[in-house]
Amino acid sequence: MAAASLPLPTSIPGTATPRWCQSVVSGAIAWALSLFMAAPPFSSWSRVNIDASRAADYLRLCHAPLSRNLVEGMLAYRIATPTLAWLLHLPDTAALALPYVFSLAALIVIHRAVRFRSDSLLADAATIGVACSSTFLYSHYCLGYIDSLTHLGAAVALIAAAPLSAVAVLIAGLNDERIVLALPFIALWRCPASCLANWKSPQSWISFGRATAPLAGGLAGVLFVRHALTAGWLGPGVSMPPLYHQIADTVRQGRPWLESWSVWFVNWLKGPGWLWLFIAAPFLSARWRPALPPAIVLGFCFVLACVSTFIVADVARSIGFAFPAALLCILWVHGLNASAARKLAVVVASLQVVTPAVWIYQGWQWVQFRPLLWEFWLFVHNSR
Repeated sequence: MAAASLPLPTSIPGTATPRWCQSVVSGAIAWALSLFMAAPPFSSWSRVNIDASRAADYLRLCHAPLSRNLVEGMLAYRIATPTLAWLLHLPDTAALALPYVFSLAALIVIHRAVRFRSDSLLADAATIGVACSSTFLYSHYCLGYIDSLTHLGAAVALIAAAPLSAVAVLIAGLNDERIVLALPFIALWRCPASCLANWKSPQSWISFGRATAPLAGGLAGVLFVRHALTAGWLGPGVSMPPLYHQIADTVRQGRPWLESWSVWFVNWLKGPGWLWLFIAAPFLSARWRPALPPAIVLGFCFVLACVSTFIVADVARSIGFAFPAALLCILWVHGLNASAARKLAVVVASLQVVTPAVWIYQGWQWVQFRPLLWEFWLFVHNSR
């Protein structure tokens, strides 16, 4: 195996298939750390605060997935989680808790995906690093943010066989369209290392097509269902959400939406957090040059994913949807130097846990994602 090949083999030669129980425990620990860092305010579960937040629209969809009585019209396309809550006849509290269940499942699958291609320590640290990044912190802190099912779909697509990966992409895309930010990196993950090493060979392109066809099929299904929702084949039809007009204006103006380029850049750095150390490491090493073609593809896709977020207000959260890019770079560093990768992974995971989580938005305003103990103290103090 070439040290810089991308991605790494599907498992470490000579090792047994990792057990699910290990991934369940490690995923649960990462999930608990993420919730500890960015616990949802206890007050946000009150009816008054729910009605004043996105959670109100989410609950409307949980009661009627094809409802158009929404404050944020774009949510009419994000129906996967509400539909499941509707099918299960979940009460409001359980429906609001459902995304947290999906985030736990996503972290378990992320751990298993990394563990298949590395060792336990690296998988544990990588899972904690992703759990304590913007990928999960925003949806943990804010009720009604249903990103976690999309992350679960992306994680399943990393390890699943063709039919299941197509279904995973379909469900993820019907939960949040930003699954497209993850798809290039899922494709690189699924692509055999041999076809990347011999990228000029026609057979390599055939192998690449076979590996990525399920992703394309799932994405085509998403586009079809979205068109059906718009045209009124499913439900009463969806008019163009005002947000989409604002996005078009932002593209024409060529500047970030509701913020300066400096705020956008800070949020761009905040997206992966300390995982940037892994993302940058392969490109700063002279040993990556034998894998120049995949390096160019990976770098281009990640830069494109990051730049595309200038059209949204929640930049860091949006970059979090591209978390498979960080996983790829972690495995790449592991291929370059396994011992150094494990040490760096422990440092990165530790820094992710202890670094305060902050949401920065227009005019350098910010919101502190408060830890669980802080939230509990505020709840007790305000209840007196």
